Amino acid sequence: MPYEAGLPKYKGGRRGMNLNDRQKAMVDHIYNILTDAGLDHYAIAGILGNAMQESSLNPDSVNPSGYRGLFQNSKDIQRAMGAVYGDHSVNSQINYVVDWINGNKNIRSKKHGPVLGTYSGKYRKTGYASAEEAGRDFMRMYERPVILDPKTKKVIGYQDEDRRLTYSAQMFDYLNNTISCRKYIGNKLCCL
Repeated sequence: MPYEAGLPKYKGGRRGMNLNDRQKAMVDHIYNILTDAGLDHYAIAGILGNAMQESSLNPDSVNPSGYRGLFQNSKDIQRAMGAVYGDHSVNSQINYVVDWINGNKNIRSKKHGPVLGTYSGKYRKTGYASAEEAGRDFMRMYERPVILDPKTKKVIGYQDEDRRLTYSAQMFDYLNNTISCRKYIGNKLCCL
């Protein structure tokens, strides 16, 4: 085993998340909603890892093509969300994800189902073996950042898959080391 400064040296470890205060507040907000919806840490970390890749956890993020929000929703999804939820606010974005996970009828309707309902009800709330597995499922089912073979038009990969999975693993560590030890008693944050 290699040593450095007299201690065992480990290779391939994960760096922790370096979140700013705005990102930490967003993680707390999303975590509380998803926990109330019954998701475990692996499932939540998979979602947060993708959101980190898509928008750096900025619900107001807009890319040059008009994709917006935490998950960089397309214009079609933005319009359909506006019709179902009234707007594209951070709470609407997260409520849509919860409804999408639950397979709720409001997003699977005849009118909005083709835009909002794809893979609805397929992402698991619990039961993933790792944050990376959950991150991969959320990427494939919700984000769908496919890379197509130009000749065959078949999926040959996913954009930034490695970073999404790394972020998912880092979010899992962050949740377990930071958020899961906290509890609000009244308005005061306490560590358990």
